[in-house]
Amino acid sequence: MKITLLAVLVLLTIHVNAIRGYDSKIGVLGLRAAQIKQLEEKVKEQETIMSPDNPQYIRKKQEVEALYEAYNGHTPDEIECPILDPQDEGWDHFYEPSSHPEIKRITDALVANFDDIESDLFNILNKEDFTTWPEDINITNGWVVFGLWAFGLRVPQNVGKCPKIEALIKKLIPERDISTVTFTSLRPGGYISPHKGPIGYSEHMLRIHMPVIVPIPNEKQGIQVGGLFRKYKRGEPMVFDDSMMHSAWNFSNQTRINLMLDFKFYDKMYVVDPMVSNVADFMYEDENYKRIFKEYLPPKH
Repeated sequence: MKITLLAVLVLLTIHVNAIRGYDSKIGVLGLRAAQIKQLEEKVKEQETIMSPDNPQYIRKKQEVEALYEAYNGHTPDEIECPILDPQDEGWDHFYEPSSHPEIKRITDALVANFDDIESDLFNILNKEDFTTWPEDINITNGWVVFGLWAFGLRVPQNVGKCPKIEALIKKLIPERDISTVTFTSLRPGGYISPHKGPIGYSEHMLRIHMPVIVPIPNEKQGIQVGGLFRKYKRGEPMVFDDSMMHSAWNFSNQTRINLMLDFKFYDKMYVVDPMVSNVADFMYEDENYKRIFKEYLPPKH
């Protein structure tokens, strides 16, 4: 049997992609892998709020490594663990998409339009600067974002570069209820320490993470909300309560990027006033937020 050079190259490419765990759409061998690498290099310039020598960082990395070893490299998708804040005991942390028709409607649409979300991401990746997250959270090794809406403020120059996502979000959620829509990137070795969303804001919102780029294998990355840990899976939305203590990490050797969406959720456990602005008070009071978003802030009434 004669095997042509072209056939050998095709088989080799398939084999390499299978080993890497990527399908041809993401591709680690082409332009997109180079884009992600460039983003990682950019993020190095924005290092670090917490030193990798910090005991908290070392302890979390050791915990993740121990979990990985305990399960022989195949960590379960969900693990119960000690709750991060006893005050959160008894509250819902993660919300299953099937638990509420409104959540299901939004998450189903995100899944159905995943290709458009991914397309917009790769159109802006490394062409525009991601920026550091403005909240004062202990972070190490590069958590950066590309915001389309930020706490109720539409960021025109960014939204215009993601037209498919803008059309999708506006179709799904009334504009008065859109709060934050942003790509969040956590590079290899990244750790976001336990924190809660701002008071006066997060009580009124639900948060969705739509994983777009997920390390393969995905064993050493994920998020803990309350007393539950879950791994990110590409194209599978994760819904949780930002007012609960949560933490995320990426101890893999590849960057992880999610689309993050905060929206006003009227059936949350809290009583939500429809007149509550999706532009939170802290946007006017915190100097860091005012510096970043001053040109978009409407007059405060």
